[in-house]
Formats: sequence, C-alpha cells, structure tokens
Amino acid sequence: MALDGYHLPNAVLDRRSALDPDGNPVTLRLLKGTPPTFNADSFLADLQALRSSRQELHLPIYSRQLHEPVAGRLRVGAEVEWVFVEGNFLFLDTPPWCEVRQLLERKVYLEADDEVLRTRLGLRHAAAGRNAQWIDAHFRRTDGPNISLIRSHAHFADIVFRWDKEEHLRAAG
Repeated sequence: MALDGYHLPNAVLDRRSALDPDGNPVTLRLLKGTPPTFNADSFLADLQALRSSRQELHLPIYSRQLHEPVAGRLRVGAEVEWVFVEGNFLFLDTPPWCEVRQLLERKVYLEADDEVLRTRLGLRHAAAGRNAQWIDAHFRRTDGPNISLIRSHAHFADIVFRWDKEEHLRAAG
C-alpha cells in the first residue's frame, strides 16, 4: 500500500493554494508531494479497513505517466495477512498521520545522504518526463523541505536502515 496513490487529483490541486518555502502563494500542484497534497483521511480509512476487515479491497495507485492517482487499481484480497505500507509522512505527529502511525506494527525508516536522495529523486522525475529545470525547482520547493520534515520524525521508527552512496542497505546504529 503506497501513500502516492492517495495524492489529490491535479484538478483539486490546481484549485487550492498554499505558500511555498519562500512564502510565495502557489497552487498546491506546485507543492505536489507535500502533506497537504494527499488525501490523508482516505489513506487512514483504507488502512483501518485493511486491519479490521477480511473483505477484498481495491485501493488507489499513482501513475507516474499520468501524474495522477488511479482509483481501485490495487486489489488486496481477503486472503492477505501482511500489508506493507510505504510513504514519506507515516511518522508525522499531526492528525491524521499520527493515527496512521499507531496502526503500524513495525515502523522502518530508510535513511540516505542528501546527495543520494537528490540523485534518486532526480532520476525518478526524469523518467517521468520532467526536465532538469523542473527537477531543480521541485527539489527546492518540495523534495528538499520534505526530506527535512521526514528526518525530524525518524525517531518514531522501530528500525532504521541506511542507504549508502554505494547503494547498499545496512542496519543503522
């Protein structure tokens, strides 16, 4: 279950605005990937349904080609016993994120250097058709501030792994 499937649709992001890190008013689409650009309540409700129900559920995914969430594309059958949840904001201490965190049995945090993160994010954005200027602006506006926010909540993790510059994953500590 990936948090990216719970992005608000671009049409909604285009109608809403917020301040960017420099204090300039922008549409939420320019801040896509920050906490207010997700339907966190729906994410929480689906996670609660997964924990409490043995019914088949159809969850959203995120299309990197469309740059939009796609409803109902991930089938989770009643036979599924383990669900792995992935997302940047699962450790935040504000509602509803803190309620999400309480539903998770094991919380794993993957740490990496800024250089590694910037490179990997840039490659992902380029693969989705973004140019270097867009990638740099998005990092300053969204990805960079997200990294700081996420790191400030890493203490809620039960287990920490470190992704090093050679792309090896090791237990931290």
